Amino acid sequence: GGGGGTQGITVDLGTPQAELWLSDPTYTLVGSVSATDCVTQVLVNGSAPQTRSGMFTPSVTFSSTVTVPTSDGTPFPVLVEATGCGGQTASAQVVLRVDLVAPVVTLDGVSGSGVHIVTSNPYRLTGTIEDAFVAGAMLNGQALALVPGATQGAWRFVADVSLERAVEREVVISAWDL
Repeated sequence: GGGGGTQGITVDLGTPQAELWLSDPTYTLVGSVSATDCVTQVLVNGSAPQTRSGMFTPSVTFSSTVTVPTSDGTPFPVLVEATGCGGQTASAQVVLRVDLVAPVVTLDGVSGSGVHIVTSNPYRLTGTIEDAFVAGAMLNGQALALVPGATQGAWRFVADVSLERAVEREVVISAWDL
């Protein structure tokens, strides 16, 4: 996650977690390396970062633009390795994930949007939200409880909707992922 090091050298990635969820595949990693003597090398996934400041001094800052190659939530590790003037080494890693795939909401027994005539009150609404990384769901602005479905990435919900006779009622289900 945030940093690591041994023998008089440390790497700090300035990230609060070891894993970051992003909404954009391009991420600028900013960090620093501190050594008791001096820093001779900084590598981000095996390559020199785009910017470095303070090389061959005890404190180096760097930044590197990283492009996550997938947008389906697959983990993409970013490893920062540093070497000090005395040969000491340190490393730190952060895992980046980009999820641009929206959750899919399916209602049982209801085809498409529009007006549907119902005969029970309250009307029991059931369905599935499919997304590998679903974070939450709402029904008309209220939290919707989700339980794991039969397949991985499928989440079931049940909600009773109160109705009035001969009155249309809009029902909006929204779901979001990480």
